Amino acid sequence: MDFKITWTKSAIEDLGSIVHYLALQGGSDHAEKLGFAIFNKVQLLEHFPEIGSLLLEKDNPCWRKLLFKTWKIAYKIDWNTNTFIE
Repeated sequence: MDFKITWTKSAIEDLGSIVHYLALQGGSDHAEKLGFAIFNKVQLLEHFPEIGSLLLEKDNPCWRKLLFKTWKIAYKIDWNTNTFIE
């Protein structure tokens, strides 16, 4: 069964901040590509919810992380509703 990904407001803002910062560094094309790449990495969770490793600082097996370049993408699996909270 596929999972539904729910992006929190803070996760959307964080991604926007990353893209904005990189665009200010002179690479708007690069920044946009990177934003889509991060988004696409997260989309893998729909089919592979446990692809990320445990997020040890949360001390809860529902919390996991994906690594993408220098960023850590934290997410929580809700097994009751088959959703993710980013």
